[in-house]
Amino acid sequence: MPAGQPAGLYDLAADPHEWTSLADDPRHKATLDAMRKALADWEERTGDRGCTPEPMAMCDAEMKLYLAAGAKKDRDDDLRRNFEHNKKWASEGK
Repeated sequence: MPAGQPAGLYDLAADPHEWTSLADDPRHKATLDAMRKALADWEERTGDRGCTPEPMAMCDAEMKLYLAAGAKKDRDDDLRRNFEHNKKWASEGK
């Protein structure tokens, strides 16, 4: 979890709908720290970089592969248009 991102920690037995986060409760700091460490270890072990944006070249290559694999023609134009918008917005820092 990136620094500054709010954490959620719930007692699912007492709060199955996750209404009340215990993340800010000092009594649960050790649990939260252990879970953050477990997540960081898993990300390192598996090479997960979900919180790090992928390079645009990688996105371009994946889109080309997807479209070449025979995506439905009626969706191709929408996909290309949305992908180009996303690239434009990313270059503008949005």
